[in-house]
Amino acid sequence: MLLMLPLFVAVTCRSIGVSAGAILQEEIIALEKRGEDAAARQDVKTAESLLAPEYTVTHTNGTVDSREQILASIGAGRFRGWVFEIEAPVVVMYGNVAILRGIRVVHVGENTRRVRFTKVYARRHGRWQAVSYQATNIQAQ
Repeated sequence: MLLMLPLFVAVTCRSIGVSAGAILQEEIIALEKRGEDAAARQDVKTAESLLAPEYTVTHTNGTVDSREQILASIGAGRFRGWVFEIEAPVVVMYGNVAILRGIRVVHVGENTRRVRFTKVYARRHGRWQAVSYQATNIQAQ
């Protein structure tokens, strides 16, 4: 029965005018939002499931953090109470790799920061995990 599910989804998507690619794009964006929520709630367990073992973050100042460093920051509450938004998301699919680009708006108390970001996801064993993230500051106009 489970083997029939991909065929059913593909046929259903075509019949209602939605491409399988559009569904995958929405899936990637939903995963990104789930990760943001996990960081803001100090949910290390969810963040662990979303980040591949080799995950790295290249920050706007050029420093690089490993998955372990990011998970420790989440556990310590570094992102607690932060509110994240994604503007103009674009997902490009390359087989089992998805690249998400957009503008991340981060609200921390009274302060708001905007960065242009690129995040790379890889699908392994039937699930997506983030493998790399890089951000660049957007200067206030």
